[in-house]
Amino acid sequence: MPIGNSNPSESLGSWAWVSFCIICVTVIYLDASRWLNPVKEKYIPIWPPGQNDFNLPYVGAEALVAGINPYTNNDPRYTSPLLGSERVNGREWKQVYPPGHFILYVPFVWLYGDDWQGAARIFFHLSLIAIFIISWFTWRLLQEVLQFPLSPLFALFVAGCLLLNIGAGLGLERGQADNVIALLCWFAVFLFYRGAYGTAAFLTTWGVFIKGYPVLLAVGLIVLAITRGAGKRAVFGAFLATAINTIPVLPYLKDALIGTQFRANLFAATWYNHGFRNTVHTLFPQASEVGRVVLAALALVVTL
Repeated sequence: MPIGNSNPSESLGSWAWVSFCIICVTVIYLDASRWLNPVKEKYIPIWPPGQNDFNLPYVGAEALVAGINPYTNNDPRYTSPLLGSERVNGREWKQVYPPGHFILYVPFVWLYGDDWQGAARIFFHLSLIAIFIISWFTWRLLQEVLQFPLSPLFALFVAGCLLLNIGAGLGLERGQADNVIALLCWFAVFLFYRGAYGTAAFLTTWGVFIKGYPVLLAVGLIVLAITRGAGKRAVFGAFLATAINTIPVLPYLKDALIGTQFRANLFAATWYNHGFRNTVHTLFPQASEVGRVVLAALALVVTL
């Protein structure tokens, strides 16, 4: 769905270009700041046997398949042998991820049982494929939205850049779901541009229930769909994703909310790419709490 014969400068307003430039400069600086003392996540430390972060939600998915509360239970089989548990409100919490993270891994549990490493190897390759699909979406959006005449080989260039990025690399080595969440978000933006508002809202809301990162994008797309007269479709898409990711854990939903809230407030100064709080902490350590709220509000405004 190209935009006529408009040139790139006419396709986006001046504020969109200013926002784009600010985001690019910020991302580049924060990525480079890992070399600033005190050194942060400068390299990806190898943690044998590999894909270890995958183990935690996978164990939660095993508990869910067995009909056991993945967040709080007394069965040692459903405690991650690599990452253990957290103390939340004085109690042992074996999981602090949103319920959608476990639901995402349920098919792997059906196929691999307690062989989490076998499942992690498959998930690694799926995450790698996700990066290449994201690169294709980037190429298509640049062509269709900004009218840039780019060769399809540009998608391979983007994939190479992403694979060299320490955030994407960490996600692959640790077995994190971030690359899959990013794919859901890029697919949602691509479909939203083409008028598939309900599906776009479904995909972003699904991403929210895996880790929570796309929450501002999900809200922004729904509000934008409402302004375009497609609010019902967007709200239904979000509702459907919410139902799919909450009905299987309804008996444990209260624990899921407590655990997810705990994880949302986890913070370490060495995490340079973990959220708005880390972004502000890199630049102004004393203002990290207030700064994350301000950046969240600005991100929502930009989204809208």
